[in-house]
Amino acid sequence: MVTSKLHANQRALGNIQVSCFDRENEVFEVRKMLSGVEYAVDLRHRRCDCGEFQRLDWQMYVHDVYKMDQVRRVYKARFIKLPLQSVFLGY
Repeated sequence: MVTSKLHANQRALGNIQVSCFDRENEVFEVRKMLSGVEYAVDLRHRRCDCGEFQRLDWQMYVHDVYKMDQVRRVYKARFIKLPLQSVFLGY
């Protein structure tokens, strides 16, 4: 379902050209080749002049295993300290 939605969005966008990119501020401008319309995209603040970026639900594109609540569960358990000599076995 997610893959089909991504492909549908790509087809709907057509050809897009990045005309200016500010890596430090994570801002860039894109131009739709067919219409010539330009949009400013601000990755840091998750905004785009087109309005589409603000409506995206990032959680549907990220697998649950990479979400912070899952990461916290992994580190919730206590780790057992290994004896120092076990680290040097075999040397």
